Amino acid sequence: MADDYVHGEMDVSQHKAAFGGFMYAFVYGTLITTFIVLYPTLVFGADFGWMTALGVTVAVCAIAGYAVKQGALFWISLVACTLIGGLTGLIVSLFAGG
Repeated sequence: MADDYVHGEMDVSQHKAAFGGFMYAFVYGTLITTFIVLYPTLVFGADFGWMTALGVTVAVCAIAGYAVKQGALFWISLVACTLIGGLTGLIVSLFAGG
């Protein structure tokens, strides 16, 4: 059995596909986590307005997503996070008076 092994002739296509999928998921998760952390940090820590913080956060994440060539799933998620963040900021602004 050990005699059947020839160095460099193993099919590694599945390993490459699994690693590529892991890296895509890692980068995707990092960018979405950046959105989720950066937005409230700018609002509460840097004292930005809700909509200004949302604009800066979307710009940062969009530039980063474009730079690392994210696919459609990322852009759909970014739009969804933007809508949720915008609605949250609007509701808080209406009920908190500012």
